[in-house]
Amino acid sequence: MLLQLLQVLGISLTLTLTAELAFMFFVGIHRRKDIYLVILANIMTNPPVVTLYHLLTRYTGYNPMIITLVLEVPVVCIEAITYKKYGQLIRHPFLISFGANLFAYGTGYLLGSFL
Repeated sequence: MLLQLLQVLGISLTLTLTAELAFMFFVGIHRRKDIYLVILANIMTNPPVVTLYHLLTRYTGYNPMIITLVLEVPVVCIEAITYKKYGQLIRHPFLISFGANLFAYGTGYLLGSFL
């Protein structure tokens, strides 16, 4: 199970970073320090959320969509606060964080439906 979880964590982080960085470039966030900040924020939030998601869906009877929502709300807030405090040219950090996470989730959902 540990090896499987590590594979899932690696794949999830890679796909999330790819989607969120694409979103950031699309909305005009290009500064190197801001891009590094996005990467660090995702390294900070993605592995714990993915781990909790897999544990909660495996060992509880809760609806996976509810689990996702409950886990993603704090992620959006943590990332937005990080962007607000340390970002150089990230205006509207809560909208950026929400949009990036929604884009990453939607991309993952679409990829999952094809696999």
